[in-house]
Amino acid sequence: MFYVQGAAGFLPVNLTKWKKDETAVGYLTMEEAERHRERLQIPLEVIEQLAREPVRFGGGLRMKEKGACGLLYLLPEGQQAAYGRLAVFVRQNLFVLVEVSEGQERWKEQLLGILEGQSEEATLERVVYEYLDHFLQQGNHWLGQLEARILTMEHSLVEGAMDRNLNRDIFRLKCRLSMLKNYFGQFASIGALLRENENHMFWQEDFEYFKVFTDKAERLLGNTKMLCEDLIHVREALDAALDYNLNSIMKVFTVVTTVFLPLSLITGWYGMNFAHMPELTWRYGYIGVALLALAVVAACIFFFKWKKLL
Repeated sequence: MFYVQGAAGFLPVNLTKWKKDETAVGYLTMEEAERHRERLQIPLEVIEQLAREPVRFGGGLRMKEKGACGLLYLLPEGQQAAYGRLAVFVRQNLFVLVEVSEGQERWKEQLLGILEGQSEEATLERVVYEYLDHFLQQGNHWLGQLEARILTMEHSLVEGAMDRNLNRDIFRLKCRLSMLKNYFGQFASIGALLRENENHMFWQEDFEYFKVFTDKAERLLGNTKMLCEDLIHVREALDAALDYNLNSIMKVFTVVTTVFLPLSLITGWYGMNFAHMPELTWRYGYIGVALLALAVVAACIFFFKWKKLL
């Protein structure tokens, strides 16, 4: 798919008929990019490097002699499948996307919808902005969902209804937020690079597009970092709640041990069986020792309640 800017906006043309001084936008497969790399002035080593680059959390653009190129790591719908990879090449009059990950038709359809919806005054800068901005449109929705889950966790902790899987859920949320942080971070760095216009790729009056885009990416990145901090507070609250429960259990064991300690002393005392222990021959010795044990237990319980330990 290749479009050239004309009097009526961007119109589809055959790549072989494209003149290098015409402003164009294209979406190619890896095979098409390799076949037309000389015409597009894309170095072979760049294509090979992008194809074999290992999957990581975030990509971005880097400046080359005649423009910028790089690799975007894109989140799939629902954030459940594997990362998608899309190579980007930007020059003064050229914006080319190369599909590194196969089976991502929605990226092509998105670009097609942008090109077909452009007016006669459409510019390359506007197309680049709208296409990159598309990948941030779900950002607030994703962060809103994660924020709601964090608030639910906090409410559960406040109410004392801790789920046994809460620690696992916190770990999963941490991974998701880390993924989003790198995802938005790559777009923030891309926007900053395009705004610098180091190789004079864009007209000065069109910089406002990339300023808006960069501000949006940085805002989403900042909100993601805030949610990361909120999640840290949830984890600290969970640890505090677990410590409190453990202390409560240990307090019960301490009280029980303290109550039975004098009883153990009494049983040990009267288990010595000395010949001249008067209580051994006393008629009411058994009942007396039993009442003494009950009195000790009652006194201990009264003392612990008085000290508000029970």
